[in-house]
Amino acid sequence: MGKPHQRTLNSNNSPFKYNGKEFDEETGNYYYGARYYDPKLSIFISVDPLADKYPGMSPYAYCLNNPINLIDPTGMEGENPDGDPTKKNIFIVLDFNPKDSGDHIRDKIEFADMEKNGWHGIYAQNLQDAEKQTKEYLKGTQADNILIQTHGGHNGDDRRVMWTDNNAGHSLSSNDFKNFTEGNITDMGIDKINDIYAYAGIISSIKEGGTLTNASCFLGQDDNFFGYAQELSCNRINMFASQDLCTPYSDIKSKPGTAIFSGKAISRSYTFTAPDNVRDGWKYYPQNYKIGNLPDTSNKNVGINTKGFFTLKK
Repeated sequence: MGKPHQRTLNSNNSPFKYNGKEFDEETGNYYYGARYYDPKLSIFISVDPLADKYPGMSPYAYCLNNPINLIDPTGMEGENPDGDPTKKNIFIVLDFNPKDSGDHIRDKIEFADMEKNGWHGIYAQNLQDAEKQTKEYLKGTQADNILIQTHGGHNGDDRRVMWTDNNAGHSLSSNDFKNFTEGNITDMGIDKINDIYAYAGIISSIKEGGTLTNASCFLGQDDNFFGYAQELSCNRINMFASQDLCTPYSDIKSKPGTAIFSGKAISRSYTFTAPDNVRDGWKYYPQNYKIGNLPDTSNKNVGINTKGFFTLKK
């Protein structure tokens, strides 16, 4: 074994060197977050976690073999150092109910540094309000990625649900989608019908091949929910959902009664499930997903950044 890594931070012996990345003295490589970079060979030493996006490129290449024009700050993929002003990423948080256990710390929501880190934050009272604000922001254009943060759980039939109004107790389940698509809406109620239209409106605001992420506890345990959701999208987009308890507290800085979502933290990539709560992981529902034909797409190693929601290698 080599000598223990010493983190001497004086100006003459800082561990942060090439591209500001930490140098590992024992291996001679640089740590980029998703993987290590070998400066001797000018390549990464493990496969690109987003290799599927670039079938004609070596999964070990640095900056898509274009280091003059591109950077790779996370080890995920080459990107324009000035960002892509045409990309639109929306982070939606529905208002929480302070009467619920734990929600008193996020009775109000604030966003910090979202726009300059590639995101637009929307704090909505309910799903219908979220759709309204989304449409107003996009002004007839479409988003690349949309994330919806709200409670998830189950109803009396033990079906997994997404809460569409945390204060009023309104929710949507796969059974609601089924009744809606089959025309059995007599007993649904106008709020539930309007919630389905709102969800469909948010989905239609995403570009083809874009991503919708539902950061709602346990919702990924009901594949049918996303089968019907894909029908609403005409199988145009990709979807992600958690099968576990979503507790993103490590990435929310709180002050009394207010949760502050950091765009800087999101742009660096992170997950929505605390390590202690990971059991089954997140589930990926690709564009071609239809009820009954989903292979095992569970993955405990996932993240989100301005490129969207992605899975790392298992």
